[in-house]
Amino acid sequence: MAPSEFRKDSEMSTKRKPIITILVMAGILIIECCGIAQGENANPNFVEFVTQGRKCIEKGDYECAIGSFTEAIKLDGSSAEALRMRGIAYYKTWKYDKSYEDLERSLSIVPTDAETLFYYASACSLASEVKANEKNKIKGYFFNAINLDNKYIDKYMCYIQSTHAREKDIEKKLSLIKKFSGFDSANNSFTLGMIYEEMGYYDKAVEAFKHANIAGDTGGAVEFELGKMYMCQEKYDKAEKEITRAINKRDMSFMYLARGIAYAGAGRCNEAENDLNTAVQKNNVNSLPSHYNFILSLCYIKNGESVKSIHYLNNILAGKEESEYFIQETRKFINKVEKESGVQTTTETPAVQEYSVLMSAAQAAVDAGNLDEAERLYKNAYATGKTKDEKIEAGKQLVAVHEKNRNQDNNGNKK
Repeated sequence: MAPSEFRKDSEMSTKRKPIITILVMAGILIIECCGIAQGENANPNFVEFVTQGRKCIEKGDYECAIGSFTEAIKLDGSSAEALRMRGIAYYKTWKYDKSYEDLERSLSIVPTDAETLFYYASACSLASEVKANEKNKIKGYFFNAINLDNKYIDKYMCYIQSTHAREKDIEKKLSLIKKFSGFDSANNSFTLGMIYEEMGYYDKAVEAFKHANIAGDTGGAVEFELGKMYMCQEKYDKAEKEITRAINKRDMSFMYLARGIAYAGAGRCNEAENDLNTAVQKNNVNSLPSHYNFILSLCYIKNGESVKSIHYLNNILAGKEESEYFIQETRKFINKVEKESGVQTTTETPAVQEYSVLMSAAQAAVDAGNLDEAERLYKNAYATGKTKDEKIEAGKQLVAVHEKNRNQDNNGNKK
């Protein structure tokens, strides 16, 4: 190439660089402004459909969102973002089976997204066609979401107190809304409130229940439902006051449970425990059930007192009422808290702990990389084992973990 030609080519290249840079930067800005996660499809059409879908979600137009995310998924069927958002839109329109399918696919791509886990658990509990054993894992999925993001504690408190409409009933409920709207009687307002609650329209439910409260006395039922809806709005003080009014009219165990949940949501853990104990006593039960212990553990987690939560989580493990998946997630959480706080929270002696609980805890410790804790738990499992096979299995795992631990230095690197 002649020098003059080389100079011309260099000049042209230099002129092109800013243009290329601008185009690249524009592409980055498009991705950032639209919130497309790193690794997602940067196709302009894909980005446009995702952006449009999000705007539809913000407006509460879920059918519009479903259409937009469907187009995005046609362009990239492996987008965890598009699958997650369409799954949530399906959930908001009571299409729980489709929601379950989309969220399951999203989780298979990104298994540690808190929002996906929360809505997956919710859809899983309401869908009619769910894979075998998945329903047993629902509380574990909820706990997993909460471990990733504490804000899902409030959403869980609402979820466990609310009733939920089924897809097949939606047309009927919409016709009832038309039928009862405009009537002033307490019963009509109360019925409307219940329909709005089931459909997830919590603001409308509050207004309907308020009107029912003004229109006539329903023996505490209105105050109770209104308190539940205030919980879904995260107005826990108002929730507590309304449910207290309900208790003063009808002293029922389920009302103490609801007020206990309101106290837990507000971070008033001692008062929550008092109400949950009252609910238990009224039902002639000797100890707090697993579900109640879980509520109290969430109260302390929300308050930033995770070490205190472990007492209640250990109660759950000892009760053996939960699925293996929930136990596994609980053990992971306990090990994480112990590691971060430097506090040993497991106080039970080997003679008191059950072999299966110890083995599950040891495996969770291995998964978490806490080999010293795993060794301790396998030793306790060996001591607790009642059969020859149990002792052989615990001993085999103990030797394997001991060897692995010995071949690692303090930084976790092989010597």
